[in-house]
Amino acid sequence: MAGKSRYFTDGFVCAGFMCGSSLDGLDGALIRVRKRSVSLLAFAHHPFDNSFSDTIRNGLAGNAPGKTISGFWGMTENLVSLVELDLFKKLLASASISEKEVDLIGSHGITSSHHPSAGLSLSGIPIPGHTVQLTNPHLLTEAFGIPVVSDFRRTDVASGGEGAPLAPIFHRAVLTHKTINRAFLNLGGIANITSLPSRRGSGNPIIAFDTGPGNMLIDAGARWISKGKRGFDPNGEMAGNGQAVESLVEKVCQDPWLHRAPPKSTGRESWGEDRFREILGQMPLRFSPEDLMATLTEITALSVAKSLDWITPCPEEIIVGGGGARNLTLMNRLRIRCNKEVSPSETLGIPAQAVESMAFAYLALLSMTQRPGTLPELTGGKAGRVLGTVTFPSSRSLASILPGMIRGGDIHLPFPDRARARMLPGPG
Repeated sequence: MAGKSRYFTDGFVCAGFMCGSSLDGLDGALIRVRKRSVSLLAFAHHPFDNSFSDTIRNGLAGNAPGKTISGFWGMTENLVSLVELDLFKKLLASASISEKEVDLIGSHGITSSHHPSAGLSLSGIPIPGHTVQLTNPHLLTEAFGIPVVSDFRRTDVASGGEGAPLAPIFHRAVLTHKTINRAFLNLGGIANITSLPSRRGSGNPIIAFDTGPGNMLIDAGARWISKGKRGFDPNGEMAGNGQAVESLVEKVCQDPWLHRAPPKSTGRESWGEDRFREILGQMPLRFSPEDLMATLTEITALSVAKSLDWITPCPEEIIVGGGGARNLTLMNRLRIRCNKEVSPSETLGIPAQAVESMAFAYLALLSMTQRPGTLPELTGGKAGRVLGTVTFPSSRSLASILPGMIRGGDIHLPFPDRARARMLPGPG
């Protein structure tokens, strides 16, 4: 990386990696932040085969074959980062740039446990909530000599927040329209939505929260029907040929969590295999695989539609990212349930599957330039917090990197993210 003066003129190049709760693969994006705009330089996806996904899924459920939980976590951290190493090289080749031109990397990792609410320990002692993401930033730093930001969620949970959603600050930067009220819907394993009031109506606050299941129940159904040979419903074809059991859809969508006011977040603990088995047990005695998939798809569509009740002003259009944007049946059911224009993010020039990895590249930049990465009104935290833990290469010091990056952020970050964190002093 060049000296700090380059940040003033050229802005920043950042990589981001994300593995969502669907566990279908790992996404990587390379972005440039310059002159108050964000552009995508390259995107790459590394798919996980079904056996690998099943191994990780079973391990996260406490059934790691032949390993202790801690041993499984250590192995998974390294596997994630080895995939990131390979993806990073592909991103560099695709963008025709060298690693020396990349300023930092953001690595989200695989969420192994997410319980943000305070509770009791096994011995009955009150303890705060927690969240754990598995990745090994040291492998990336050693390989490329680039600072890596990871462990994004714990800071917010420690301040009393949900640790999610984090991506809305990126959605605001790149997807807000001058005159149209939008919402961005991310259809990962868990679905989350961000309201994006138009700049004309900038007095309206952003609202963002998890809406419930995205692809998670649908993927569980596909695995059950195919006996593990298929991890999803391609294009929603099976669901499109089935008939949803409406009474069961309505029953599932009476879940108290779905009716809880935001801020809120959820995960595999609530919408994973156990919930799928519960729904499966309530299907009629004679049902077709297509009817099961239609029912699971409709649960996602209805839970998203119900979430719009919390959003003011009501969005005129919904932009969709994440793997679920490729599910044509789900997209159509969303249009019907929400009675809105529903479009994949490709219509805005951003690959649907790239949005989340782009977001963590952007969040890493906010952290390195000492800007808050949370909106406390969304996560429930006490205040905006600078997120994550930074792993520095041994060849570079904090003092040689941070001042120039902070000042560069003053110039290049989009409004209002140029504002520095109030609790931190600016560079001398």
